[in-house]
Amino acid sequence: MNFYGHDKQIELFLRTIKSNRLHHAYIFSGLKGIGKKYFATNIAKYLSCEEKVYFSKCVCRSCKMIDEGMHPDIYQYNRESLLADNIRELILNISMTASVGTYKIVIIDDADMLSATNQVVAANILLKTLEEPTDSTIFFLITDRYDEILATIRSRAVNIMFKPLESHDVKDAVKSLRPDIPFIDTAVSLSYGSIGKALDILDSNIINVNQLLIDKEFVKFVEYIRSVPDTKTLFMVVSNIYSYVLVLYKETGYYELSELSSYMLEILKRLNYNVNLDLIKSNFASKIVEVLSEKI
Repeated sequence: MNFYGHDKQIELFLRTIKSNRLHHAYIFSGLKGIGKKYFATNIAKYLSCEEKVYFSKCVCRSCKMIDEGMHPDIYQYNRESLLADNIRELILNISMTASVGTYKIVIIDDADMLSATNQVVAANILLKTLEEPTDSTIFFLITDRYDEILATIRSRAVNIMFKPLESHDVKDAVKSLRPDIPFIDTAVSLSYGSIGKALDILDSNIINVNQLLIDKEFVKFVEYIRSVPDTKTLFMVVSNIYSYVLVLYKETGYYELSELSSYMLEILKRLNYNVNLDLIKSNFASKIVEVLSEKI
């Protein structure tokens, strides 16, 4: 996969690496699915690369090992593997000399999870290492919830903010990964600059839900909403219909559609928290049918 967007960050790290001024810990913050973890992996590749290829495909032994998840000096964790025993083992490993290259690199996805109650021990172990870093270890902490990263960890890391991608970058990336799937333009328009979200929309096959409303297939629409399996998918469905309702409102000027769009924004906010999914789905379907059956 090629790398799309984030040119300023690419230039920043190239200058930093060439001037030998790398910090021992970075937080990559920004919208989920915009390439933060992939960016960190590319930095890890460059620092380990035998050919010194920067943000381009390389087939050297080191880069191949990273692609295959087999590099002995690259450690990757996510919310499932952020356990105290794993972090203890990590600390032991990074205290040793790198096996292949110069650096040992740690990439922690969903790093905000370290603030969870059941992760306190892991967070404290990691914090001690960030307070007393080795010269040859670099941490990349990935998050879409910077404010939930422990303040003690934030104070010991450099935050690099990643903005949503331009639409053309999202489209190019999605086309390279899903070249035969239709509705790419629609998915991109609903992605808010996130390649990951655009792919989720395409893979979830939710774009056609608008057609049910256009065709006034309200019974099928209600059945579809009730079949939505989780909050993540419902979030994408509501986002999709929200865009459709905004277009209708601009075309007709109906005040009820403006109220409906505000109602959907409130649902999108609530879906970021623990909610009764069945109740949300039922109320949402009823409200949509009530308003749109009269206005389309």
